[in-house]
Amino acid sequence: MALVQASDGYVARAVRPWNNEKLHYVARYQSIFSRSMKNKWDKLVYADLLCGPGICISSDGVETSGSPLLALKHAPLARLFFNDADGRAISALEARIARNQLGHGRSVQAVSGDCNEVVAQARNFLFPFGRSEKVLGLVFIDNQGFQMSFDALAELTRGISMDLLITFMTSFPKRFITRPGFGPDSNFARFIGPDAYRRSVENKQEIRTHDLLEAYRRKLRSIGYHYVDDRIRIENTRRQTIYHLVFASRNALGKEFFEKISQSTSAGQARMQM
Repeated sequence: MALVQASDGYVARAVRPWNNEKLHYVARYQSIFSRSMKNKWDKLVYADLLCGPGICISSDGVETSGSPLLALKHAPLARLFFNDADGRAISALEARIARNQLGHGRSVQAVSGDCNEVVAQARNFLFPFGRSEKVLGLVFIDNQGFQMSFDALAELTRGISMDLLITFMTSFPKRFITRPGFGPDSNFARFIGPDAYRRSVENKQEIRTHDLLEAYRRKLRSIGYHYVDDRIRIENTRRQTIYHLVFASRNALGKEFFEKISQSTSAGQARMQM
């Protein structure tokens, strides 16, 4: 993650123009999740495990809110857990939360660590209530470097109710599948799961996006996520797909919500179905 200085004096994440399209869908799901479920559960909680500093700056210098600040706009989210491996990003995010009093009346924890190693901490913070309360979670994992392993994801979601939004950089393995960075000991193999890697990827000279997504869908179903939607493709300025935004829920209502928020692009246009 490249960091640059924002107008408020803190660091921001340098992003490409298509980042806003991804955040458009993330923000829409945060909103429908918060509004529609607030009276159906005792508490709604949120995690952002590769959160960044809260502000993004595109190549044309435009500053926009990142996923953590977008989540903090939704009062029904009672507990929010943020993590980033870069301590500078977390320091900037904490300063922005404090300066704008965004955590007022909620429980907010921001830590800096490997996303795979903070899973227990996130679970304990978001779900300390035991069986006495009905708690529903939403987690965003902006996995642009395949940082989060499938084993860690399975542990994070074990035995709790949590919807998932996951960035899947589908273009990278398609282009570089024969290179060592995508071998059996790579972050990518851990992200998709070693068994899925052996079955669907290992020793292949080329691979289709459909096969990658189907392998990941099977893995998500193996941990109880029977409602998986990967229809959203994020394209670069040349209309080439860079990554997919994968949604997963254990509840049919979550899939219904995601289908609803997927209908239009950030420009307000009906999204083409592929």
